[in-house]
Amino acid sequence: MRWYGQLIMAGMVVLMGVGCSLGGKDVYYPKAHFTQMTLDQADKKVVYLDWGKPLVYAGKTQTNQEVVKDKTNDVVYVLVQNQETKERGWVNLSSVVKKPIAKATLLNTTQIYKTPNEVSRDFFTMVAPMIGYVVEIQQDWARVQWYMSAYKVFTGRTDWTSYEWVKLSDISTNAKDADLLAMAYTTYRMLSEWKGKWPTLTEENKKLSMSNEIEKEIIFLEKAIKNYGGNSGSELAGLYVANLVDELRRLIYPPIQEDYTEENYDGGEMEEEY
Repeated sequence: MRWYGQLIMAGMVVLMGVGCSLGGKDVYYPKAHFTQMTLDQADKKVVYLDWGKPLVYAGKTQTNQEVVKDKTNDVVYVLVQNQETKERGWVNLSSVVKKPIAKATLLNTTQIYKTPNEVSRDFFTMVAPMIGYVVEIQQDWARVQWYMSAYKVFTGRTDWTSYEWVKLSDISTNAKDADLLAMAYTTYRMLSEWKGKWPTLTEENKKLSMSNEIEKEIIFLEKAIKNYGGNSGSELAGLYVANLVDELRRLIYPPIQEDYTEENYDGGEMEEEY
């Protein structure tokens, strides 16, 4: 694959993956989809952020005392600005990653190690695809903070590990690969629900409503593949999402089963045996 060996030389390509600052200011990235940000305005409206979206430090931090399960804790919040929407708000410091080296995408099933040591027996076989943030590099190894809740969503697997080390040659640090899969995250989550509901729908209006919802998702993903896959990203990352689109299509447009009866069989005349 095209990303193999790109990062061995002094980590130069890795440093291009995310960028540590914008305009000289620190950048934070949400650790998960649906990360909460409380807007810095009178109504304290809460918005929800997606994994991988850049948040520029807006110059303030504060510590609040919060009670959780009858226990009072100090919780640190940081004021940031969403680069896409330009909204300013407060995020829990524990819910974001500060200045990661790059976004990482696992595109082939590989082994993740407890330490940067390939001969170690402490490893976990991680099924692709998967995404995360590179937070440390040691020679030809990367320590990745994996997006834990995405693992089950992408692969359907429930086993998990806290191990983080992976060979640099086993990941892509092209940010577009991670962004494409992150954009498909919600679709992956909804797919099992749609599969369960679709066969049970008998009312045409409900079936039409769900079909329209799925059609919108197909259009959204096809645009994402065009903009993030192919020449600008990895073909394999695009293939994962293209397969997801195919599953959606098969759900609402199942293949037509031809009826091979004697009436429509066109196999020619059989020769008589003498």
